[in-house]
Amino acid sequence: MKRTACAVALVALTTAGAHAATKKDAGEMIQRALTARQQADELGFAWLHTHEKLIQPAKKAHRKGDYDRAAALAERALRQAELGKAQYNRAQKPGPRF
Repeated sequence: MKRTACAVALVALTTAGAHAATKKDAGEMIQRALTARQQADELGFAWLHTHEKLIQPAKKAHRKGDYDRAAALAERALRQAELGKAQYNRAQKPGPRF
């Protein structure tokens, strides 16, 4: 009984977040990534290849109908833009960190 309950719980956890991205989801994620990347660029901390290696291929995948790939690439681009903004915030407080 315990094994069955554990197996059911494991299957439920592994499949809960696994859903296919829709056209709308992917488009919104690309737009969020573009906005965040623009903000990081305005701060001077946009990462070098975020646009050409992640956002442009995400747009291309979106146009071709590969919404899962577009959303995944846009999510990585969004994370890089957020890290660039965090890097800017850390640079505003120079000093030893120990």
